[in-house]
Amino acid sequence: MIDNNSKNNTLDDRQLSQLMKKELPAAPANPWFTRKVMNRLPAKGPHIYSWIEYTAYAIALVALIVFWCIFYNDIKESGKLTIDDIKTCVVMAALSITLFIGFIAPKVRQWLAEP
Repeated sequence: MIDNNSKNNTLDDRQLSQLMKKELPAAPANPWFTRKVMNRLPAKGPHIYSWIEYTAYAIALVALIVFWCIFYNDIKESGKLTIDDIKTCVVMAALSITLFIGFIAPKVRQWLAEP
């Protein structure tokens, strides 16, 4: 049955409001407990923005391929390899490696974490 006594309900609401405003005591630091709880959590699903990530990777990959082709053609046409060409090659190689690691690392981490 529904209790229509508004005075009791108001007191209960006030008490509940006061309880909600109180701060909870800090939990003691316990690495075992944290690890145990984290191990029992369900696996994370796919990212919501995965299509944005893949689009960004695709654009970066196309841009790198275009820049590598332009770089190669410039060196081939000039017939010389200068210090600036070497610097450009190092920077583009670093960007290529970073792109590769950024794309592959989450997949490897997920693969290693699976039981």
